[in-house]
Amino acid sequence: MGVVLVVIFVVCTVNYVREPNLIPSPAGLNQAGAKSEPLRPAPELAEDRKVTEQDCSKPVDLSSGNLRCK
Repeated sequence: MGVVLVVIFVVCTVNYVREPNLIPSPAGLNQAGAKSEPLRPAPELAEDRKVTEQDCSKPVDLSSGNLRCK
């Protein structure tokens, strides 16, 4: 069993030395593990909707218009 683990370790090390970017950075992945698109800024708030300021560390009411977190 130990020999198998050593062989796997050596193969992985050789592959990493040849191609160090085989494992993507976690920053470039979404929660499902797929590559994500670059972050975009949030859209502008709709002027005809009211803005409610809520404590976003607690459950928020999403039905009350645009949300601004405190």
